[in-house]
Amino acid sequence: MKQSLQIFIISIIAFASGFSSAIAQDTDATTLINTGIALEEAGDIAGAEKLYVQAGEMGLPKGWILAGNLYAPGFSSTPDAQKTIQYLEKGILYDQRATPLLAMTYYLGDQTTPPNYQKALIYFKKASEMGMASANGLVGAIYVMGGYGVAPDPDQALLWLMPAAENGDANAMYNYGLLLINGTQSLEPDLREGLKYVKQAAAKGHKGAQKWLTDRGDNW
Repeated sequence: MKQSLQIFIISIIAFASGFSSAIAQDTDATTLINTGIALEEAGDIAGAEKLYVQAGEMGLPKGWILAGNLYAPGFSSTPDAQKTIQYLEKGILYDQRATPLLAMTYYLGDQTTPPNYQKALIYFKKASEMGMASANGLVGAIYVMGGYGVAPDPDQALLWLMPAAENGDANAMYNYGLLLINGTQSLEPDLREGLKYVKQAAAKGHKGAQKWLTDRGDNW
């Protein structure tokens, strides 16, 4: 799972690279954004947040997205999922680039805001539609595990894990392989095909796959 999160975080960083580079028509709001970025880089998170929110209230969606990013679990040293959700839910009304970060926030939660897998699924699926292939593996993982408002659904998991596994996501390979080995309501067990994916995951360094194979006495 950790490897899937790392892949998705890298995707978010690449996807969100346009946040600070886009030029808005509203000069005053753009000035607030630029000043906020400078404050953030200087370590003044509260000051940056204030300016980003002001820019958002002036109609610049990037302000809400940058404000949410300040506190995003998995990214920030001062995570606050509730604040991140509050800001990104406003930003996403106008700018779909908030989608992957919002998905991840609902997925991770924090000490005061529990994960919400129902919401995470909505936004991970949107991220997939937007071309973020790494989102598929996380959708599949949610359906494998279930919890936080979502019932386990191995057949749905198969549908989402297959393209992620084919795309080289080690965690997806492992989960997909285990589903093939164990079978589902609509799929007969396939030990040979399942082992292939588990071994591919192990070869890519997936610790869970390596342990699973070692416990069985298999090489990887």
